[in-house]
Amino acid sequence: MTMVVPRLMGRQTHANVDATKISIAGVRQALKLYSLDHLGSLPTASEGLSVLTTRPAGDDRSWRGPYLDSPPKDAWGTELRYQFPGRNNPDFPDIISAGPDRTFDTTDDILGE
Repeated sequence: MTMVVPRLMGRQTHANVDATKISIAGVRQALKLYSLDHLGSLPTASEGLSVLTTRPAGDDRSWRGPYLDSPPKDAWGTELRYQFPGRNNPDFPDIISAGPDRTFDTTDDILGE
């Protein structure tokens, strides 16, 4: 029995990582739709991912959302972080999960590709 539990736990972690990567890919697609509606512009760092679920304040006639049904979270229930410009690609934002430890800026963070 002791051999089965660690293997199952490891598989669950991998499944959660895979599910989180799929969620991040969905957010990236929603951002592309948002960008199409906004003549190539992406949400600012201060707007973040909330503009994908809620119409921004003011007179944004280009907003055709909601682009997502609910605020995006990872498989552990933590909201994803939006960082724009991205570290790896300054033309597109980074979408980051805090990973299994639910703490950002640690070694288990998951960055979408």
